[in-house]
Amino acid sequence: MQNQGCLVTGATAGLGKAAAVQLAQRGATVVIVARTHAKGDAAVAEIKAKTDSAAVSALTGDLSSLAAVRRVARSSVSSTIGCTS
Repeated sequence: MQNQGCLVTGATAGLGKAAAVQLAQRGATVVIVARTHAKGDAAVAEIKAKTDSAAVSALTGDLSSLAAVRRVARSSVSSTIGCTS
């Protein structure tokens, strides 16, 4: 998964966090989406500690809001994930 970017929702707990950990361990650049900065920062710190990967970051947005979904989408395209077609 080297040179691959992954946007993971639900990664502050449970299966989403487990998926983010596995992706980071495989060398992917991982960007998680969290509802709050605090939850995002805590999850990023935990994922980085478990994986020894510096390529983990967070975006904040409540995905139940369409406006927030658009903002997160714009942010993810312009972030380190990049965009491939």
